Amino acid sequence: MKILGIHSFIHDSGACLMDGGGVCAISEERLSRIKYDAAFPKKAIEYVLARSNISDINQADLAVFDLFERQGKMTELGIRQSGYTGELASVQHHDAHAASAFFCSPFEDAAILVVDGAGSRGDEFVDGGSRFYLNDLGGRTQEVQSIYRGKGNRLHQIRKTYSSSEYAIGVGFLYGLASEFLRFGKLQGGKLMGLAAYGENNKRFRRRIFAGSDGEVLIPFKQEHLESENWDIISRELFGGLPRPAPGVELGQEYADLARYIQEETEAAMVRIARNLYDITGSKNICLAGGVALNGIANMLILERTPFENIFVQPASGDSGIPLGCALYGKHVMKNQPRDWEMRDAYLGGAYDDKGIRQLLKEYKGIKISKLPRVWEDAAREIAAGKIAGWFQGGSEYGPRALGNRSILADPRDPDMKDKLNRRVKLREHFRPYAPSVLEERVAEYFECDRESPFMLLIGHTKPGRAALIPAVVHVDGTARVQTVNSETNGIFYRLIQAFERETGVPMVLNTSFNTSGEPIVENPEHALECFIKTGMDVIYLNSFKITKNIPN
Repeated sequence: MKILGIHSFIHDSGACLMDGGGVCAISEERLSRIKYDAAFPKKAIEYVLARSNISDINQADLAVFDLFERQGKMTELGIRQSGYTGELASVQHHDAHAASAFFCSPFEDAAILVVDGAGSRGDEFVDGGSRFYLNDLGGRTQEVQSIYRGKGNRLHQIRKTYSSSEYAIGVGFLYGLASEFLRFGKLQGGKLMGLAAYGENNKRFRRRIFAGSDGEVLIPFKQEHLESENWDIISRELFGGLPRPAPGVELGQEYADLARYIQEETEAAMVRIARNLYDITGSKNICLAGGVALNGIANMLILERTPFENIFVQPASGDSGIPLGCALYGKHVMKNQPRDWEMRDAYLGGAYDDKGIRQLLKEYKGIKISKLPRVWEDAAREIAAGKIAGWFQGGSEYGPRALGNRSILADPRDPDMKDKLNRRVKLREHFRPYAPSVLEERVAEYFECDRESPFMLLIGHTKPGRAALIPAVVHVDGTARVQTVNSETNGIFYRLIQAFERETGVPMVLNTSFNTSGEPIVENPEHALECFIKTGMDVIYLNSFKITKNIPN
């Protein structure tokens, strides 16, 4: 059975095609090159069909899309204009998140927690796969937290928490609002999390925002103040009266203190909700989804401070993963199909062959090209010698993290490497850390992490005495956003790290996304070459090709 999942007309639009146990998925931004692209995902739909060897969209047995901000009719129109005449169904936003979290997890039974900024509106309901509106709800309401129990191929909804005109802010919305207040943008929560490590306890921020809450976490705040962007009231009620920083101004210590405050409040709220969910379900397994599930510190604390023993967070847990959730919901809930796929890796995009890359390289001047039989060994030597290397292999990663197929790699031992990367390639803020990709069997030697972390969604402390050996991948607070790598899911990347260890004695490399500031991660070889040429990268590896800049002496 072929099922097409679609998310559109809100940030991170995209498409997913499930064909039996085969899955192909991509966000529109990777193809349009518009960060967080919200357009109807025409390019993404064409991509997943082509990569799945489907010539006609009507070969799909079912198309499923999510409901968000009443864009359902626009999405339905877009799908029909794409030529699809088959069965079409819709699903609530949080239900799609829940499906994306559980149905590709390794668990047959799990508690499911969805927390994001906002989901489907309270008057957007789904009945038997069709959409209808109930207009008798007062004020603007949207999903903010939802909890479920997953068993086999079924989802059992336990509770949905909706915002209202008087209680307008949940955990995810607060995080996005604080990011926007700091002028990062509401979708740039990773910047706030990075800045938080520089924060200190500040008496301005002592009020416990979520104090007294149990499993339903909402802040009493009038929706009208949010809609009018009344930052004076927002700051007075939520951010200690701190004035909003001027555009382009470097943030001082009090703003770092605010970031820490919001991060700690988020952590406490997530742990509180998770404990309540455990009390309800008693399951030892938890699956997380929604934008807040990208907060790796909160994820780790759920493991450390609640009775849950196992956690699964898929790499596109924010809205970029909604197409996957729509497809999985259609397959298992709507069509009652058995589960036959576990998400062991994030490489749901298509690969590019050497023939096409060789032809592309002929169009570029000023580069030196060589084809290598053991490309990983050469890359390891170059990285150990201090080079910044682009690494392009296999299918692209699904979600916002580069996990070894569309990555920029560097030496984690170099204390100046973070500044070099920021200056020459990434153009990022100084307070944002870079991540280590480490051999799975060696992770416990360096980090307080005794489990797999294949998607870079668990953040743990570096073990005593180890931070000085790998300063480029340890944050100012001693933590690291770890990716564990094994030979089964990414053999060539695993061999590269092994080769780097033979060169240096360190079983990891610095790994960051293959892009520069404000751009989506590269998808195809042309994107990679353009990024290489315009930045200070030293070398890139496209499949088995090594490319350097032919700089005259």
